[in-house]
Amino acid sequence: MEVVVPAAAHPDFYPDKTLKNDEDDDMFTKRQGIFVWVKNIKNGRKLRRFGHIITMSKKQRYVLLYVNQEDTEDKLQQLQKLPFVIKAEPSYKPFIRTEFENEKAKEIKEEESKYGF
Repeated sequence: MEVVVPAAAHPDFYPDKTLKNDEDDDMFTKRQGIFVWVKNIKNGRKLRRFGHIITMSKKQRYVLLYVNQEDTEDKLQQLQKLPFVIKAEPSYKPFIRTEFENEKAKEIKEEESKYGF
């Protein structure tokens, strides 16, 4: 079976650049979420200047912002100084491992290998 590579992704399309797997991580900017609890949800619109607003909850009165990961600490300090902000917390999603292994499946495979299955 022949793999068809689009012209834009083919290395000959960009003769001065080579496509490497290491560069894929550098291609995208690292982003991190910030949860901001506000006194009034109408004030949440003012937070647009700090980052991209992903969601706003009227009932729980919070706003989820996405900012560049290297700017997170500065943005948190700026947000905490605003008079309508109750609390601001960073999201820990970028630091949580998302690749899971099933321990039961691992144990079953080990037992099967003992018995020659």
